[in-house]
This record gives sequence, structure tokens and C-alpha cells, in this order.
Amino acid sequence: MAAVRKKYVITTRYGKEEFAERELGDSVFPFDENVEIHRTRFGGVLVLYTSLNLDELLRALSTHPPATVERVVKVDFCCKIASVSELSRCLVNGLRGFGSERCSDILFGRKGALGDDGVRLIVNVVRNFLRYSKESELVLHVEPVNDEVCFGIMKRGIDKVARIRAKKIGIISHLLKGKKYRY
Repeated sequence: MAAVRKKYVITTRYGKEEFAERELGDSVFPFDENVEIHRTRFGGVLVLYTSLNLDELLRALSTHPPATVERVVKVDFCCKIASVSELSRCLVNGLRGFGSERCSDILFGRKGALGDDGVRLIVNVVRNFLRYSKESELVLHVEPVNDEVCFGIMKRGIDKVARIRAKKIGIISHLLKGKKYRY
């Protein structure tokens, strides 16, 4: 039986998409030979398909931290941006799947094809269907990709690949100085 493919939205430094594709491939391929990386019509945005869950993907990226990747956002569901009613219906159905999850914030990667009206719609629907808690470590990421918008709930800050790079650089510099590094 084939492994379930997971979808991630990857943001890169603008104009570095091709290099980021290679870096991601080098980092993820040893863990998943069927990894797929696709460009979007937005500069600086890639879509990655892999059988790795988020923890496994972040672990793979920590072995060879990509220099051009900025963020990795796990996708829980996506909705087409064809019409306001279709987007609203899809969003309500998708948010029901989160059940009792509580989020402290809604983070938009960019407006993309949503425009101001789409952003307002999403904020209003999310406020009605997702529980808000200031104390929650979870945030809802909203990532427009081509003609759809993708949503994912993640811990705040875990999407930042710079954290992974900084940790790896810290380990290497400690080793070069002959010091023991505590994990």
C-alpha cells in the first residue's frame, strides 16, 4: 500500500526557487525517494509532496538545512478560490475537521489571488468556526497557492526554517571550537 502523500507550502527567497528545489530535493530525497517539488505561479512559493509527516520533514531539513528556504507550512486542507460561496462552504467543512483545536492567531503568507474580500471572508469564517485562545501555541496558516488557498494548523514559529539553520550552525561552531554541544 502506498504511503499517504502530504502537502507542504514552501516559501523561498524571491528568485531562488530553482536553487531551493535542488536544496529541498537533496535534504528530503534520502528520506523519501518519491518526493515531488512543484513551482507555483507566485515567485518564492513552492509546493512539496512527500510521505513524511511534519516532524520527519523538519528532521530531514535539519540534516542539510536549505539556505534559500524561509518557511515550511503543513497543509491540512485546500479550497478553490472560484467563488465566494464555494470558498466559504469549503472553509466551513475544512474547519469542522479541527474539532476542538484552539488557535491564537491567523497568519497569512500573502494575499495572492484572495484579494481584500477573500481575506475578510476567511477571517470572518475562521472566527465563527475555530476556537480562539490567547494561550494556545497553535496558529492557523493561510497560504494562497495558484487558484486555491491552503490552510494548516501548526505550532507558532515551527514553520521558520531559519531556526533549523541557526541550530545547525550553532552545533557546528561548537564542534569546531572543541566544545561539547548540549541538544
